[in-house]
Amino acid sequence: MTATPSPEAPRRWFDRGAPSLADRIPLFAEAMGLVAAAWTDGFAALTATPAAFTFAGLTEARVAALPLRRGRDPVFAVLDAPGWGAALALQFDRAFVSTVVEALFGGDDGEGDAEVQAGPLTAVERRIAEVVAVQASDALKAGFADVLPSSFPFERVQVKPDLAVLGRPNAAAVVARIVLKTLGRTAEIDLVVARATLDGFADRLSVLPADEPENTDPRWSERLEGQVSRAPMALTAVVELEPMTLGALAGLKVGQTMALPRDAVRDVRLLCAGRELFRCDLGQSGGHHTVRVDEPVPGALAGL
Repeated sequence: MTATPSPEAPRRWFDRGAPSLADRIPLFAEAMGLVAAAWTDGFAALTATPAAFTFAGLTEARVAALPLRRGRDPVFAVLDAPGWGAALALQFDRAFVSTVVEALFGGDDGEGDAEVQAGPLTAVERRIAEVVAVQASDALKAGFADVLPSSFPFERVQVKPDLAVLGRPNAAAVVARIVLKTLGRTAEIDLVVARATLDGFADRLSVLPADEPENTDPRWSERLEGQVSRAPMALTAVVELEPMTLGALAGLKVGQTMALPRDAVRDVRLLCAGRELFRCDLGQSGGHHTVRVDEPVPGALAGL
């Protein structure tokens, strides 16, 4: 069964006033909880070692920034999702692989982290990484069966991330974090979906607000629209800095210089009244700093 994208995404998906991303697409978050439960059951069939997968929340990230989430050498697995018309990615680090190895083949039930070797994956570790991806594939099929049904066939595991399957470097991606707890250890793995993929299924994943009553006076509507369209609005361009400790923040002084992140010039957001409208690039022209509009946030202008 193939899920059909809707032609128009509902407003709640883009409602920045919602408490969290999981609240804007609650059915996706609910499905991920089912994925974690199904993965726990599938993992139990492989080992007698107690282990549990739990869904730990959703976040958004730029595609170019994804490798930084899981250390210097993340393990990257690609899954196809024919029912969604897209590819998904799993991203985890060497510590996750080592934790799974310990759970499958035995290890000490201690509080310390699994020892992680340096260098490329061994043949055994690579095989375990493939097992992880196949298990995730089965869990995703079970978890999304009632929301966005699809199979999720495993394609490949690679150490160097193939970010092209998720879109352009500046494109947005939705990251679902899953935590594995076993042998007194905790390890994490990310499921990454291109934001553009979920945009087409927003009506299947979010809760629409109640329909607003239609105004029966067209003259009143025209006057209101004319007045609103002429209202002055302030625009704000936002560039996010690197995280800073509270101590460093308290020590800031007038005239102090702070370096921008490497991808800051490609990650500028244009906001109006706190609402994100466009993603932009930072540049210069004629001696002035400029902000070039790169792409609109899908659906953000629909209610303007």
